[in-house]
Amino acid sequence: LILLNVGFGLALNAQVSLSAAFSEYSDTNKYVPIKPIAKDSSYAIIHRAFQIEAILNLATTYVGTKYTYGGQSEKGFDCSGFMNHLFNYFGYDLPRSSRDIAKIGKDVKMSELQRGDFAFFSNRTKNVIGHIGIIIEVSKSAVKMIHASRESGIEIVDITNSAYYKTNF
Repeated sequence: LILLNVGFGLALNAQVSLSAAFSEYSDTNKYVPIKPIAKDSSYAIIHRAFQIEAILNLATTYVGTKYTYGGQSEKGFDCSGFMNHLFNYFGYDLPRSSRDIAKIGKDVKMSELQRGDFAFFSNRTKNVIGHIGIIIEVSKSAVKMIHASRESGIEIVDITNSAYYKTNF
């Protein structure tokens, strides 16, 4: 398991923290733009927290939306299309594929995992990132993400209690 902090992500089977991304990319207005604010200011911390919560709140409104390969709209989503839709709604640009999204950010430890972190998964036959979700809950007993599942569409799943996600994380 490799955890990535964006704030966004690099490596296989990774997770990425959005909070770092909002900070790290704020000056470039690329991927996760934010107006220049002193990174350590109380305002910047509160602003990033509200942005993350807004993205996660929007994400939960799509639970039950069907899966569509290549989909990026309310008519249907694939995993990276769902992430792109969420961030585009708030004016942020992400790379289109989960593999490319994972190329930005830095590693974090599991103990540093936060709401808003991306979780990346590799497929069973190739050690290549092929799936992405976003963490919506971290507790002592569960780590839940929202993602686009081929079988269920947009759903919330506990990745710590799922044999599939534990194996491919």
